Amino acid sequence: MRKIYIFLVIISSILAIAIAKDNDVLEFTPGMESVEIGPGASILVPEGTEKNEYKGVITIDDSNEYVVRRFIEVEKRLEKLEGEVEGLKKIQKDKKDEVLNSE
Repeated sequence: MRKIYIFLVIISSILAIAIAKDNDVLEFTPGMESVEIGPGASILVPEGTEKNEYKGVITIDDSNEYVVRRFIEVEKRLEKLEGEVEGLKKIQKDKKDEVLNSE
């Protein structure tokens, strides 16, 4: 009977530890993410930071590289949006002229 009791205590302890590890979820500041840099090791970086590995050496973008890359991405998106706005303005003008000419 005692062996069964000890067995149950050990099993319940293992289950409790496993459940506790599963519930150990870290919450980060918005815009941040955790990047794994090795087994059991991670670092908190801004979202979109690139991790590079070369011959076993792991490097992460420094702040200057990150800011420049993000700035270029934002400029490209802005140019695309400006093109879409110009296209919509042209469509609006065409529709307006069409309505005015039909009256």
